[in-house]
This record gives sequence, structure tokens and C-alpha cells, in this order.
Amino acid sequence: MPSDKDEFFRACINNGLIVDANLFLLLAFGTSHKRTDGMDEEMVITKSIATYCSDKGGKLILTPHVIAEVSNMLINRQKGFDFAGNTNFIILTNFLREAFEHPVPKSLILDNKHLAYVGFTDLSILEAAKENNYGVLTVDGGLYTKLCDEGCYVVDPKAIAKAKSLRLLMS
Repeated sequence: MPSDKDEFFRACINNGLIVDANLFLLLAFGTSHKRTDGMDEEMVITKSIATYCSDKGGKLILTPHVIAEVSNMLINRQKGFDFAGNTNFIILTNFLREAFEHPVPKSLILDNKHLAYVGFTDLSILEAAKENNYGVLTVDGGLYTKLCDEGCYVVDPKAIAKAKSLRLLMS
């Protein structure tokens, strides 16, 4: 498997850590969003990994596609509504200010062999991770598989939480 623990952390610290849209929401808002409700264990794991990498000099990386997807999940853009005072908007913009942006050209996405069955956001994560050896945190099983197939460094906090729960059940 391409993602052994030491290699994953080395990639995150030296190159950066990408999180998928759901984990971005989890880092920014905890379990208070409907998409992250019930992800308590995943939140602990995700925040622990992100904090460890950040404390060691790693940076959080986001693609514009992840930013757009999260924005669309959070903000119902009603005509004429001012979002400046909206708590979610303030938290989102403050969180975004701390992250680094990695643009992925549309040509890379359109030429990706997985385009027919993987969305633009996931392909932007895949292409950015391949190009820069970023570590990736995702709870998306399909994206996890594609990242592994491409030799990327990836961890699934949901799988860790599930394995931990299974170990507790069996002990």
C-alpha cells in the first residue's frame, strides 16, 4: 500500500496536507454541520493529524474546487442577502485565510482517465496530490481507492475510526 504511516506524515509535513470537502467542513465547523453530524471519532482523528502536521511545519492545502464545493454546501445564496454577518460565512473565510490554495488546470481534470466516473473536486485533489506528493485525508472511499491506485499518500479517518471501534468490540 502506498500510504504507510511514516511516508504519509512525511508527505504532509514536507509538502502539505489536502483534505476533502467533508473533512474541510469537519475541521472548520466540527460536527455542527448536517454533513458532519455523527463524525465525532473522525473529527478527533482529522484534527489530530492536521494539528500534528501543522505543528511540524506542514501546511493545509485546498484546491479551488474544494473551496467552491464547501461554499455551495454552506451558503444558500439568496438574491440580495448579505452574508457578511453570517457565522458560517465568517468561520469559513477565516479558515480559508489560513490555508494554501493549489489551483489545478481544467486540462488536467478533463484529461484524467477517471473523469467519466469521478467528480471535478475529487479529480482536483487527485491531480494536486500526484503533482506535489501531498498527503490526503478523505472519507470518500472512491477517492481513497483512486489515490492509492496512483501511489499517493492517503489516510481515511473513517476507516481508522471503524477499525478502532471494531478493536474495542472484539476486546
